[in-house]
Amino acid sequence: MSGIRGDWPDLLIGSQRGLWLLRNGQFSRFIESEAPFYGITWNEENVFVSADAELYCLSSSGDRKVIKNGLKYNNGQGRIHQILCEDHRLFITNTGKNRIDVYDLRTHQYTSVDCNQVIAEADAHHLNSLFLTAESQIYVCNHNRGKSFIRVFDSQFKELRTFTQVGVCNHNVYIEDGKLITLNSSAGRITFVNLVSGEHSDIEIDRSIFADENLRFARGLTRTRDRILVAVSRLSDDRDLRDAGGIIMYNNNFEPLDALRIPVAAQIYEIRVISEVDHAHNRLPFPLAY
Repeated sequence: MSGIRGDWPDLLIGSQRGLWLLRNGQFSRFIESEAPFYGITWNEENVFVSADAELYCLSSSGDRKVIKNGLKYNNGQGRIHQILCEDHRLFITNTGKNRIDVYDLRTHQYTSVDCNQVIAEADAHHLNSLFLTAESQIYVCNHNRGKSFIRVFDSQFKELRTFTQVGVCNHNVYIEDGKLITLNSSAGRITFVNLVSGEHSDIEIDRSIFADENLRFARGLTRTRDRILVAVSRLSDDRDLRDAGGIIMYNNNFEPLDALRIPVAAQIYEIRVISEVDHAHNRLPFPLAY
């Protein structure tokens, strides 16, 4: 697929080799680092990112963006995946411990929730993504290294519901118009579940969009008013061959409009819209000049 068939929003992209900016359809490094960035979120003042088992705060220094380690958080294990800022709290998918950690940005204290009730602090279900609704419900996506599941909790982490017909090795979860939307990553599909009936359907990511037909491991979802963007990475049993990523832009009917490859040999772990409201995030404007 070639040619711009719609204006691209500006994006912040977490990848296997650094944090990237897509601005006016052009890629550049957002910060001078080749660390693997998995999670991206922000509040009214700061941007927070996760790299391996650590959390960092980003700030501006003139025209440059710099990392400052301002978070007194030391509970990460292995890799932290998606993070989400809501009010004064930072919700953290502490994948290596199979926990959701909730970090208070005012007190710098955190609580760690064994939401899958497995007791052992180990990567049992590879939980990796979460979404908070306006009703303060918390949706947590569990990759599970196979048949995935998504659990729903109230604000006190009391379990409300579990969805099981969501796919294989899933990432990302978003709620819209009575539907749960998630990425059936290994199958290269986008899955939809009716929240009332539980009925599910899906669409396949068109392998012809990119020249590389293995560029279909779906991970990374963001939503503007009239666009849905899905990131894909190369699917391979050999980890050394997974070093490629791209982004597909869809309209509201999930018809592909355009696609771009990132300019570095790397998987994509996260994408966030920063030029307008990201409905799959926390709907706050991006706080840093770029």
